[in-house]
Amino acid sequence: MKYKVGDKVKIKSKKWYKNEKDEYGNVYCGSTTFIPSMVAYCGMPAVITRIPFGYKVDIDNGIYEWTDEMFEDGNAEEGHLISLPVVHNSQVLLNQISTLTQTLAVLCNTGRANSANIVEEKIMGLIEKL
Repeated sequence: MKYKVGDKVKIKSKKWYKNEKDEYGNVYCGSTTFIPSMVAYCGMPAVITRIPFGYKVDIDNGIYEWTDEMFEDGNAEEGHLISLPVVHNSQVLLNQISTLTQTLAVLCNTGRANSANIVEEKIMGLIEKL
């Protein structure tokens, strides 16, 4: 495994998925499978939050197990890719704040202060929208 907790990654593209999937919509990636319901995350940046067996990331509430093969080559840290959809629903904003707060804790615990500052700014921006 080449990433550690707190690293930013980018999920591979929909084009990759379309080219690699089998007749059932699955892409076999090392120890696990990229399944059709994971396509919603294609092209999105994510932060590694846990590494129990494969990777857990912040964008899917820890539902899926991710592997190196599911991420774009290189680290998505460049450019600080933390993008959130524009929403006006307070519950969605609260969910985003919760996810970013968990990410912030991971970054602080792993000594990633520079990235933590960026996440903190995103949290403050969301709080202002409430």
